[in-house]
Amino acid sequence: MEINIKTFGPSTNLEMLLKGLSESQKFLVNDGLDYKKIIDEDRFNKNSVFLSVLIRTQGKRRETLKETLLSLYAQTNQDFEIILLAHKVEKECIREIEEVLALQPAKFREKIRLIRVSYGERGAPLNAGWAYARGRYVSILDDDDVVFAHWIEEFSALANTNMGRILHAYSVTQLWSRMSNACSSQILRACGAPKPFYCSNFSWLSQLQSNSCPTLSLAFPSYLFQVYGFRFDEMLTTVEDYDFLQRTAHIAGVVDAPVITSIYRKWENVENSSTLHPIDVWNKNLLKIYERTRTTSWVLPPEGISEILTLLSDRRIGRVLRIKDFERKIKQRKVSWKDVKKHIFGYFYSRIFKKKQKAEDVVHAFMLNLIIREYFRQKLRKFCKN
Repeated sequence: MEINIKTFGPSTNLEMLLKGLSESQKFLVNDGLDYKKIIDEDRFNKNSVFLSVLIRTQGKRRETLKETLLSLYAQTNQDFEIILLAHKVEKECIREIEEVLALQPAKFREKIRLIRVSYGERGAPLNAGWAYARGRYVSILDDDDVVFAHWIEEFSALANTNMGRILHAYSVTQLWSRMSNACSSQILRACGAPKPFYCSNFSWLSQLQSNSCPTLSLAFPSYLFQVYGFRFDEMLTTVEDYDFLQRTAHIAGVVDAPVITSIYRKWENVENSSTLHPIDVWNKNLLKIYERTRTTSWVLPPEGISEILTLLSDRRIGRVLRIKDFERKIKQRKVSWKDVKKHIFGYFYSRIFKKKQKAEDVVHAFMLNLIIREYFRQKLRKFCKN
C-alpha cells in the first residue's frame, strides 16, 4: 500500500516527526564555515573511503596525539582518512601539531588533512570536519584516544549487513596520569587496569538518562550530516556528542558489535573537559538536552519497544507475585504480627524516604490494607472462641 504523507494532519505523530526533522537545526549558531557549500564543492569525492576519522586537538597533548595516530597507523583495514581538527589553536601549538605530522610515514601522512577552526564551542570543529569528510561513515576521536588494530575492521564488517545504521562497538575505560622524569620529560602512565565501563549493547532507555556511548565507540553514517543536515550544537560547551547521538539514534537506528575495540582514557592530573567546566555548566547543558528530548517525536525500533515492555513486565510480575503471596497467607490464615510490621515498615519507608526498591519489594496501599484487615480478623476469631 502506498502511503500519501499529505493525508496526515499537522497534529499526527508522523507530521510532528517530519516537522522536527526539518526544524532540527534552528537552534544552531555558526559564525564560521558554510558547511553546505563545502559539501557541494567536494561532492565528487564523497563516499570515496569507508571511514573518515575526525580528531579534535588543541595542540597541547603532543604525546597522546602521537599515540592516537600510531593506533590508526596499525589498523588492519586501511580504508580510511584522517581529518585533524585544530580548534582555537595558538601559533606555538600549531607548530607542535605540524612536528607530530612530520614524524608520520609518508604514505600514512597522505591520509591526513589538517584543518584549523577558530570559532565556536566543542561542536564547531566536528561540524567543520564532517563537512570536509569523504567517508561513507564518520567516527570521532579526541587527541588522547587509543583504538585497537581491529577498530575499523569491526565497523566495516558491521556496516556490510547494517548499511545506514549507526555502528556501535564496546570500549573500556582506563585511568592515566602524566609524570615528569629526572630529565623533566613528560611521561604518560596508566594508573590501573582497563575497566569494562562501556561494554554493553546500546540501550534506548539508559541512553535517555545519560550517555553510555563515547564517540570513539561509534561510527555515524555520513548522510545524517551531509544529506539530512544534522549538526552538532555549537552553543553547547559540553555533552555535544550526547546531544547529537540523542537526535540521530532514533532516526538511523543503532547496531552493536559486542567486541572491545578502544580505550577511553580518563586523566588524573591533566586538563580535560571535566576539569575545564564546573558541574553547574554540565548540568545546564544536560537540562537543555533533556528538554529537547521531551519535545521531540521519536521513532523507536523493535529493540526499544522490547526494553520498555520488559521493564513494565518486570514491575507487573513483581506486583502479581506479591499479591499471590498475600492471598496464600490469607487463605491459610497464617498472617502474623511479624508480617504486618514488615509491610507497614516497607510501605512508609518507600514513601517517606523515597527510597528505590526492587519491583517485588514494593508494597502498595491496598495490599497493606488487605493484610492488616486479615490479621485483625484472625485475632477477632480467636477472641470470640475464647
